[in-house]
Amino acid sequence: MDPATGLIAKKYNKLRDREEIAKMVAVGCLPFSFPSSDAFIRYIQAIYNPMFNGIPRTTCRSDIFRLHSQYCFYLSTLIKNIQCRLSLTSNLGCAVNKNDYLTVTYHWMDSNFVMQKRILAFLYDEDRKHTGQFIADSIVKIVGYYGIENKILCIAFDNASNNKTAIKKLKSTLSPPLPEIFHIKCACHIYNLIVKDVLEFFKLYIEKIRLAVGFIQGNNRRSRIREFKVKYQENGFAPILMLGEIDTRWNSTYEFLKTCYKYRISITLTFNQHCGSFADFADSADCMLHNSDWVVINDLVKYLEKFYVATVEFSGAYCLTVCNILAYIADISGFLKEYKNKEGYKEAVGAITT
Repeated sequence: MDPATGLIAKKYNKLRDREEIAKMVAVGCLPFSFPSSDAFIRYIQAIYNPMFNGIPRTTCRSDIFRLHSQYCFYLSTLIKNIQCRLSLTSNLGCAVNKNDYLTVTYHWMDSNFVMQKRILAFLYDEDRKHTGQFIADSIVKIVGYYGIENKILCIAFDNASNNKTAIKKLKSTLSPPLPEIFHIKCACHIYNLIVKDVLEFFKLYIEKIRLAVGFIQGNNRRSRIREFKVKYQENGFAPILMLGEIDTRWNSTYEFLKTCYKYRISITLTFNQHCGSFADFADSADCMLHNSDWVVINDLVKYLEKFYVATVEFSGAYCLTVCNILAYIADISGFLKEYKNKEGYKEAVGAITT
């Protein structure tokens, strides 16, 4: 240890180097060839180790699979020592490489009554079937690998039809102790469906906002963003990148509209100057943003905020959330009754509450 700087000299360990790079490639979804790329080698040689010559693709691949085997062994040992029942949750999603994967996670309470969770597996869905049979077979295969078929108490799924089919098959295979609570329905997914149903009734207003933001950040991006920047600086706002929506992400539309409303003056001034260039509208006035549009958007943001708060509350990974569901359901039920008689929401909320 250097007494002047407090730094500790460490001896270079090639195996440790390979292990950490393998973790970086796996976590960052990088190609196996990344550690042997010229750019990466040049960076390491210039900053850390002039003798570094890279790690071959095949070596990186074998290191990642070795780490995966070690982690699976660790999980197996950990699960064997758990004395309580386990709760599973699973979801199908698309990775950055555009491949579909089935993720299976398990939760349990440790001896100190602290919520714990671990990912059991990412299973590649090569055929993109997304069927209930595929989901059920995959989960049975995974829990069988870890030998926890008799430890499953419940599974948290959303209400998609393929998941309901999977639940029926899993009940007969896993024989849970309490079949009536085996399927824990995802409250966030239900809230998301309610939100989507209501958003359909305000599609015209939302599309105008999307069109405006898309125009500002679309072709000739630099000049339009420069123009937009001048407008929001004139109105005393800090710089911001207007993020788009992600259809599969909860609260995405709420966050998008909330940000747009804050910058409504700048968006309106920038967009309305160019409305005549849109061929989709017979009259340029049809696409112009007006104060009445923002009044509707502001009211919609207030409506969506109630579901945003509930979704954030139920998205906790290391805390119990099911005990708060009834309180939030009662709160949202009363909230919907208020909006049921509100102008512009009667038909939308009425379709949900009847």
